[in-house]
Amino acid sequence: MYTNDYIMRQIAMLSQILGRVLLQKSSAATTDIIDARGHLASDKYLAYQLQKGISQGRINEAENLLFEVIEQDKSAANLQAALDFYERLDALSDETLQARGFSREEIMEGLAAVHKHYTTR
Repeated sequence: MYTNDYIMRQIAMLSQILGRVLLQKSSAATTDIIDARGHLASDKYLAYQLQKGISQGRINEAENLLFEVIEQDKSAANLQAALDFYERLDALSDETLQARGFSREEIMEGLAAVHKHYTTR
């Protein structure tokens, strides 16, 4: 139990640090994917797809999509989508993650991979 609490705190801290350093934000906020007119914002489509993957229990497929997209486009919007994705995963219970074939360790690894992807040329 203590180990999971530690890992959850590490995930939250890493996500906040990435948001501050790479996006110059005080905290990683959630992304609104609908614009003021009620349309899906084109630069937020990845965030929508990741949220949909989580809600449908297809976390691994969503993560694969995330890395396919950021491989092609290292935009700030895609980075925010990645941070939001991992924050949402971190909010799930261990049982829910396990039932969907994912773990807290994979969240940490994913955040580290995103950080590496955005900081290496």
